[in-house]
Amino acid sequence: MDKSSLEKFESCFNDIVNKLRSITNSNQHVDFPALIEKAKSLKNPIINRYSSELIELNELRNLIVHNKSNERPDIAQPTKYAINEISKILDLLINPPKVIPLFQKDVFSLKYNDSIKEAVKIMCEKKYSQVPIYNNQEVYIGLLTSNTIARWLGAEEIYDPSETLISYVFDNFTEDKDNYLFISRNTSLFEVLEEFYTFQNKGKKLEAILITENAKEKESLLGIITIYDLPRIYKKLE
Repeated sequence: MDKSSLEKFESCFNDIVNKLRSITNSNQHVDFPALIEKAKSLKNPIINRYSSELIELNELRNLIVHNKSNERPDIAQPTKYAINEISKILDLLINPPKVIPLFQKDVFSLKYNDSIKEAVKIMCEKKYSQVPIYNNQEVYIGLLTSNTIARWLGAEEIYDPSETLISYVFDNFTEDKDNYLFISRNTSLFEVLEEFYTFQNKGKKLEAILITENAKEKESLLGIITIYDLPRIYKKLE
């Protein structure tokens, strides 16, 4: 391993240390493992994801420093994989990928007093599993899901979609109305994964994450993320 590669490894490591000190508001006396634990306690999603890798990289760095002090610099050297890994983690800490522009798109929505027939037609044509619902004052009501429609169809002996309003189906057959989140356009993809994991650990289903400028329900929708988008996120973070 040439000198420039070793210098790159050490430079990336030092930058990560400085970034962790900034994240955790720690002084120079806090060692690296403690910085990791403090960042995890603050629920930093990148540190949560890469804490094991960072501990291993720290062990390699300690070997390098120890051997350099004993004038044996060639005993421990960072591999190409280690350099790529530490560079990737540093880049993610400094500039984590955001939900916009990856998930920016026009989001189809319906009105609370629209016919359920319209909702079923659009959801079938577009293969949507959920649609945001707003009232006539553009106030967000909730998500109309395919599961809610299925429960309505299963419960009604006689039904007429053209005469049934979304409001009736939504109010009477939505199993869990707390099945969404609003996030800002600056939310990282790591934070999105954390939200899906949090819901899963609670035994709940996060039907959709709705993106607005500042995570406000009254703001215009900039995009939407569902569980079916997780493969796109994992691919982006590879």
